[in-house]
Amino acid sequence: MMWYKILIVCFFIAAIGYLAWNNEDGRNSEVRIIEEYQAIQQPQGAEVIFYKVERKFVNRWIFSCYKYPLSVNEVQSYYDRLLENGGWKKKT
Repeated sequence: MMWYKILIVCFFIAAIGYLAWNNEDGRNSEVRIIEEYQAIQQPQGAEVIFYKVERKFVNRWIFSCYKYPLSVNEVQSYYDRLLENGGWKKKT
């Protein structure tokens, strides 16, 4: 009799987990963040070393690593200009 209760509880936990993990907001968020990420213009010659999308309920993250044919200061200046052209202002 006790295992029926355990089975029912497990079923509800699995159903809630499935609904939370595979929800429409999460999918839309993932599509939007990937599109925004892909819209970022990389410096010429940049090479992708690592790319991964992480998921947790409605949150999505993109982790990536690039190899640049530029110095660290040149890469930082490139992205500073890119952000400034997009309307961002750097706080110092």
